[in-house]
Amino acid sequence: KKILDTTSKYVKVGGIVSYSTCTITREENEDVINDFLEKNDNFIKIYEKRIKPNDENEADGFYMCFLKRI
Repeated sequence: KKILDTTSKYVKVGGIVSYSTCTITREENEDVINDFLEKNDNFIKIYEKRIKPNDENEADGFYMCFLKRI
């Protein structure tokens, strides 16, 4: 949360913040984003994706979200 809060202060209007983690837990991902958006009405979520690990993609799980400053 602290990293997202700090970096968001340096984004110009129209700029985008990328938030990503190498976990798939709701607490470290969606909950962090939702809390941030509740406190920062000058940002909107423009993209969000959670990739779960499986045999097909042979990838570790991860999460990404892009927030745009308006």
